[in-house]
Amino acid sequence: CKFVIVRDEITSRNLKNKKIDAQFFGNPMMDFLQEKRIVDNIFDNYVKLILLIGSRLPEAYDNLKIFLNYLNDFYFPRKCLIFIPLSSNTNLLEVEKQIIKYQFVKNQSSSFSIGEQSILLKNKMTLLLGKNKFNNWANFAEVGLANAGTATEQICGLGIPALSLPGKGPQFTRSFAKRQQRLLGGSVYLCDNRDIFHERLMNLLENKRFRFRQGQIGKERMGAPGASKRIADFVNLKLQ
Repeated sequence: CKFVIVRDEITSRNLKNKKIDAQFFGNPMMDFLQEKRIVDNIFDNYVKLILLIGSRLPEAYDNLKIFLNYLNDFYFPRKCLIFIPLSSNTNLLEVEKQIIKYQFVKNQSSSFSIGEQSILLKNKMTLLLGKNKFNNWANFAEVGLANAGTATEQICGLGIPALSLPGKGPQFTRSFAKRQQRLLGGSVYLCDNRDIFHERLMNLLENKRFRFRQGQIGKERMGAPGASKRIADFVNLKLQ
């Protein structure tokens, strides 16, 4: 190889300790995500979560059911807004049908004006559904609930700590979740049961210092945006 480029600083440092000159320019996975935005004051009174169910079907529907089952008896300290960005191949009507089974009701009389395609309500929870909205919605969240691959790593890289509840797979399995947790330094946390999930979620929502600390770990592990151009410039220079 003419050169080695890696996407995290820890790997670069470890390889250099083994006399391999590995270059680290940041993580291209963090490029092109929208910066944190303020949308009037419509979110001020809400706890804000993002729910990532993955893109592989029908596994994504099973992931949705797992999270809804765990959220169903969770006590939210105040009103909660849950963003659910869906992949382009996901059937919106099927997702709505699964959610309605948990006694959520469609709300067709109001709008948050952020491109949502559906709003569902139950007690203190408001769910927003929209296809291809991950890049737009990711930075609104304070905490992630994530059974996904790349998208989980991206929200952790934005400083949003996450919890995972792996199911039967085939993509997002327990072994995958454990490796992802290790890769991200614990900024995404694998919950083994309902009690752990509820305790961890409450800590993240109520303890700003703990939430910030976990988020910083994810940002450090994933690196800053802008790597795509730096990598391209380096490759262009070396191959001239």
